[in-house]
Amino acid sequence: MMMGIDESFDAAMLVGYHAMAGTQGGVMEHTITGGVHRIWINGILTGEMGLSAGVAGRYSVPIVTVTSDSAGCREAEGLISGVVTASTKEGYGRYMARLLHPSETGPAIERAAKDGLLNLPAVKPHVFAEPTHVKVEFNRAEEADMCARLITISRADGYSVEGTYPTYQEAHRVVWNLMALSFIGIDAQA
Repeated sequence: MMMGIDESFDAAMLVGYHAMAGTQGGVMEHTITGGVHRIWINGILTGEMGLSAGVAGRYSVPIVTVTSDSAGCREAEGLISGVVTASTKEGYGRYMARLLHPSETGPAIERAAKDGLLNLPAVKPHVFAEPTHVKVEFNRAEEADMCARLITISRADGYSVEGTYPTYQEAHRVVWNLMALSFIGIDAQA
C-alpha cells in the first residue's frame, strides 16, 4: 500500500480502500488486519487511508482521489481537504451493502480520477508531525503481549502498545511490523 511511491509522483489515488475498523456502515471495515481495533497517529484516530496518505505526504504527494463505500468516502473527505471521492456502495453492516452496478461505478471512478487531477492545485499533501507517536489497540491482549516485546514499543494498557519515532516513515514501518507480530501473538503463550 504505497509501495514504490517517491517524490517523482504528482498525485496519488486510493482505489478500493475500506473504511477504518469500527466505522458504522463500512463494508468489511478494517485497519490492516482484523486484529486491530484502533490506530492513533499523533493522537488522531487513523485508518488505512490516513496511513497511506501519510506515506504519500512524506514525499510531498497529495491524495487527489479515493474510491470506497460511502463510509470510506466520508472518512477520506474528513481527512483530506479537496479530495474527490467515488462511492461504489452504501453499507448497511459489515457484510451488507447496496452495490451500484458496474455500469455506474466505472464511469464514477473515471470521473473522480479526472476531477481529482483537475483539482490537484487545491489538494495539499497529508503530513504527520515529526517526531511521530503511534498507538495501536488490538482486539486481544495476546496480540499486544507479542508486540510489546519490541524494543521501541511500550505497553499502553491491556490491549495497546505505543512508541514515538523520529520520522513518520519509521513510525509507519513499525505499525506494519506490529501487524505482522500480532498474528504470531494470537497463538503465542505470554
